[in-house]
Amino acid sequence: MSTFKFRLDVGTSAGLMVVLNQRMQEAVTRGLGIVAAETQARWEEAIKRAPGIWLEERNRYVASLGWRFTTPFSVEVSTEYAVADLIENGRPARDLKKMLDTSSKVRRTTDGRRFLVIPFRHNTPGHDAHATAMSPQAYAMARGLRMTTTTSDHVARPVGQVMVLNPRAGMHAAPHQTPFLSSIKTRGPAMMHDGKAYAWGGRLTAKALRAAGFDEGDIRKYAGMVRAKDSAGRNRSSGYLTFRVMIEGQSGWIVPAKPGLHLVENVANGMESRANEIISRAVLAAAGA
Repeated sequence: MSTFKFRLDVGTSAGLMVVLNQRMQEAVTRGLGIVAAETQARWEEAIKRAPGIWLEERNRYVASLGWRFTTPFSVEVSTEYAVADLIENGRPARDLKKMLDTSSKVRRTTDGRRFLVIPFRHNTPGHDAHATAMSPQAYAMARGLRMTTTTSDHVARPVGQVMVLNPRAGMHAAPHQTPFLSSIKTRGPAMMHDGKAYAWGGRLTAKALRAAGFDEGDIRKYAGMVRAKDSAGRNRSSGYLTFRVMIEGQSGWIVPAKPGLHLVENVANGMESRANEIISRAVLAAAGA
């Protein structure tokens, strides 16, 4: 687990204890508390303002911050949030297709390639906290789609099920299934995936988007979008989703490397003179009291 710390230590030697009277010692301790609280506040603000951090990671990073006295003359502001290391120092490039090696949702094409169907959520205009917001023009078309509903929350299917993929008709189970993760004794599937069943409603088509004047980039983004709601009506508002297929052997699905944001370093540099100012004022105030 990564640990990032700001530590300010004004000394714990016996010599310092002699020089400082009780009032000054208490003033230094109070000053350190002010420094620690301000450091944490600046660190939190830096995280909230930093670009490129997912909302969940941002909230967890902020919530992980804390400060404590290690001695009356030493204070520490720190986090042990594991993802802080990636945010601070950078993330290497990631091949998302590695999910094909571990996901219980994996299925296979008729020629034996593993694949996953990946949903992408599109928020309504003005709401982009959890996902990218669609354009107002796309939203105007999508909100008129016939609703897609969940008909069952528990539909078991074998992991590695062979599917026939059709760009127009969608996909369905192939009539001939071959073993995948099969049991040596029973020759049957060793694992089952508990999925959902849907009653599909309308979809945005590339033809309709092109006719509405969308450029090719937006057509690729929005084609196939559905307006979804569960059958029990638990979601009062609609959700808008597109689905893309990640297939074994594809060249894409690579998340590029991201540079570190170095928030800790920037906050530390900004607090250096401020900490000296706070401690100095505390000592001078105690000396003049």
